[in-house]
Amino acid sequence: MTAQGTSIAVAVGIVVAFGFDRLVQRVAPRHATRLDALALVVAAAIYPALRSGEFREAGGLREFAGLGAYGALGLVTACKPTRPLSELVAAAWASHALFDLLHDKGHQSRLPAWYPAFCAGFDIALAALMRRDRCR
Repeated sequence: MTAQGTSIAVAVGIVVAFGFDRLVQRVAPRHATRLDALALVVAAAIYPALRSGEFREAGGLREFAGLGAYGALGLVTACKPTRPLSELVAAAWASHALFDLLHDKGHQSRLPAWYPAFCAGFDIALAALMRRDRCR
């Protein structure tokens, strides 16, 4: 993907994160941290869900390890959100952006080329919004 395509994907991810956050704040503001945590589980599940064939290659193993870690944090936070867990979820969203940018999907991934950049933009924006709104 071109640098321009990557920039567009990141920008769209940021816009979608603002829209997601606005929707959550409007529909269920008291449950925002829970919804952010559950959305993290969904974001982590997309990579292995769109993998074809073997999961034993390095990319598949990283994806399942990420799903396990993000999934555990997301589920614990969804059950009992606290300020420290909110801060940890915000940090996890930021770390997921690094995963998006550094992860080699491998040849068995069916993710579109633009997805990691889009997801990284979403992740960083949502982490920043969480820190601003829910981690005070």
